[in-house]
Amino acid sequence: MDKSGVNYAALESSNIWLILAGLISFVEILQVKYLVHQIE
Repeated sequence: MDKSGVNYAALESSNIWLILAGLISFVEILQVKYLVHQIE
């Protein structure tokens, strides 16, 4: 790693994208469960 902090910033942004992707899939799972519950 260099001392400029560029690598750290890249790691941070990729972590944020992973967290957002996880949240989006979690919300989708909740929506599907809700829809299935409504159908029953």
